[in-house]
Amino acid sequence: RLESQVRRALEEHWLEQRFRDALPGVPGPTALVFLPGQREIRACLGAIQASRWGREVSCAALHGNLPLAAQTRAIAPAGDRNGKVVLATSIAESSLTIAGVTLVIDAGLSRRSRFDPASGMEGLVTVPASLASATQRAGRAGRLGPGRCVRLWSAAEQLRRPGFDPPELLEADPLPVALQLAQWGDPLGIDLAWLDAPPRGPLQEARGLLQRLDALDTSGRLSPHGRQLAALGLHPRLGQLLLLAHRHGQLELGSELAVLLSERDPLDRQQAGCDLMHRLDWLREGGSHPQRLRQRQLQGQLLRQVLAACGGAAGPSPAAETINAAMLVALAYPERVALARPGQPGRFLMRSGRGALVHPGDALAGCEALAIASADGEGSEARVLLALPLSQASLRQLAEAAGALWQRSTCWDREAGRVRCEERLTLDALVLERRPWHGPLAETEVAQVTAALIEGIRDRGLACLPWTATSRQLRQRLALARSLLGTPWPDAGDDALLAGLERWLAPHLDGLSSLEQLQELDLAGALWGDSPWELRGQLDRLLPEALPVPSGRHVSLDYSGDGPVLAVKLQELFGASATPTVLEGRLPVTVHLLTPAGRPAAVTQDLAGFWERGYQEVRRELRGRYPRHPWPEDPRRAEATALTKARLARRS
Repeated sequence: RLESQVRRALEEHWLEQRFRDALPGVPGPTALVFLPGQREIRACLGAIQASRWGREVSCAALHGNLPLAAQTRAIAPAGDRNGKVVLATSIAESSLTIAGVTLVIDAGLSRRSRFDPASGMEGLVTVPASLASATQRAGRAGRLGPGRCVRLWSAAEQLRRPGFDPPELLEADPLPVALQLAQWGDPLGIDLAWLDAPPRGPLQEARGLLQRLDALDTSGRLSPHGRQLAALGLHPRLGQLLLLAHRHGQLELGSELAVLLSERDPLDRQQAGCDLMHRLDWLREGGSHPQRLRQRQLQGQLLRQVLAACGGAAGPSPAAETINAAMLVALAYPERVALARPGQPGRFLMRSGRGALVHPGDALAGCEALAIASADGEGSEARVLLALPLSQASLRQLAEAAGALWQRSTCWDREAGRVRCEERLTLDALVLERRPWHGPLAETEVAQVTAALIEGIRDRGLACLPWTATSRQLRQRLALARSLLGTPWPDAGDDALLAGLERWLAPHLDGLSSLEQLQELDLAGALWGDSPWELRGQLDRLLPEALPVPSGRHVSLDYSGDGPVLAVKLQELFGASATPTVLEGRLPVTVHLLTPAGRPAAVTQDLAGFWERGYQEVRRELRGRYPRHPWPEDPRRAEATALTKARLARRS
């Protein structure tokens, strides 16, 4: 683990040498450790304090979110000859000079903000530091005197590192660039001689978002609103928030939100949660906190910019302030409006279709909807950093402004076993309201119902269909024909039937929407699908449903096994000399000879051989059990019958 590597490097390269290098009356030396972020700083601080020597030395963290006073203490010389360890992010590469550094320990990692076009958000990613960055870090050890640098990676890794960090233009949010290009009249920057051209895909996405913000017209040129946005010189998101706040008489509130969203978070998120209202309360408090004073000054500057660009302020809105703040954020970050997932506290679905997470212990975890201003898009679901609660009424207002309409939809309800038809009011990926609908269906809606029913049948399996003895036997006959003769006989196996439901079953589902209604289906007709009509006559000739037997009956064949089976009472085959066949005499039928009670007495595919060799044994066994039935000596010359001897005598 990284914290163990850092502790070991301090023990091997600094702990003993600090006393050897120390000068009388001079504070002890400082070791500067470069780490990618605050999480690693906390882990290393814990590892040092847990060591046997950790309490001897002074330890300080150094990163951009620290108050100015804490940063000042971090860069100050060590307080005594025991020395000091400074655990820093890349902020210490060039912007600060730390007194007394004699050793640099470089973890070789950087945390960069990278825009993800798929999510439309920036996320922090940890990557290997470039060679240029590593050289800059090593130089911090020799800035004020001799020093050394220990790098926590191998020589082989050194060869694989990039020479320089990629240009920010290639990784940053493309929205400001897209707005500036539109202002220049070259929306995609085709005519510009770029040193590094911005990626075309994200730039196109940014143009689409600017159109949603009403900054561009349909031709991609700046609208009047877009010209005001560009004139502000701010990030388009913040400019949108300020312009809309001015338009709705909430410029004071809008400027407060803009300041808070453009500067680092003044509160500890682990303690204050992600509610942006807590930050507004902090900004409005009195006192002379340096960060608060600086943000108030920036707020005044923003107010002057907007008033200069747009003229005097509009009258205040009578709506509650929390609603106004949430609506301003929702209009500036429209794709981040999020709706709670039912029964999953802290989990939300954003308008863009991406998931968002709020810590379960956060006060916003139980909200019905959120206007998300800041989120970390690194994971599979974005982690909400700053947001405001949004009401259902506000969501409806946003949907109406976006021109949302009630849309009919169908889906399979597994529990009810039917297709659910409903109307939905949607805001992109968000379903704001559902209601059932009834009445005549358009042609496209009939197709949607059928598709949903097919989905349900596929989910339940073929067993949910109303199989009868006739349709089941037809399926078995088709499967046997396919296995023996190949095409054009249709494949009636489970996998083929499930995969081809749209082909063979869907045409028979008009007007049906539930498993219960499926009982009306004629599966025997559906199984043929779009096969040629003449195949039906061929199947009856090659693999008939039933065969005539000497007693005069037609007995159904059983095709459920490897071959056809004829199950018939033994006496009904008296006089037959040859084994029955199908497939124009090429496939013998297995004959199950039954007792008068319908139980198997013998099985054969050689009826003549059975009369010759097996019949007498069966006769001796059964004539005593069934004395009322005929058991002639020579079955080949006897009359085939299913009757008893008494009924035969009465008939004669």
